[in-house]
Amino acid sequence: MPLSILIDPSNKCNFKCTLCPTGDKELLKSVGRTEEIMSIKTFKKIAKDLLDWRESTGSIPKQIGFYKDGEPLLNEHLREFISTISRNNLSHRTYLTSNGALLTKQKSIDLAMSGLTEIRISVEHVTDKGYSTITQTKVPYRKILENIRCLWKVKQDLDSKLHIHVKTISDILTNEEKDQFLA
Repeated sequence: MPLSILIDPSNKCNFKCTLCPTGDKELLKSVGRTEEIMSIKTFKKIAKDLLDWRESTGSIPKQIGFYKDGEPLLNEHLREFISTISRNNLSHRTYLTSNGALLTKQKSIDLAMSGLTEIRISVEHVTDKGYSTITQTKVPYRKILENIRCLWKVKQDLDSKLHIHVKTISDILTNEEKDQFLA
């Protein structure tokens, strides 16, 4: 059994980040990669394979990440995917990485209740201009901040053990912007 498995609920993304190959539609086209959302049927096959492996060997992966190339929150079945892995004890730990833009209150509740162990939220900048430049979208920084605060509140209200890890690439930030991120 591998120590770590990545399950990509969506290789699509709502951002077109200049730092990420997923945001470069021409590059993806040139290598023949289509954009897709994982189906329940495909996920059930993965879960069955993991269950069969556990039953035949007694081992499970140390971690399963629900992220590889896209934004996992684009998949409307994400809670079911995570819950299936957690409920069936098919991994010691589960995590996902998100840009946080689609993190509504309901999705925060779903994630906190799904059995997810950790969520990593990538904050691309601490200003609207920086966000626009990097993500090539009109999502304001304050929206990301509000979504993270909402997730934190949901975690507290539900007494969830979900670990929230917020990260950024500090090389592109000024010292003032780094301080703003840490505040």
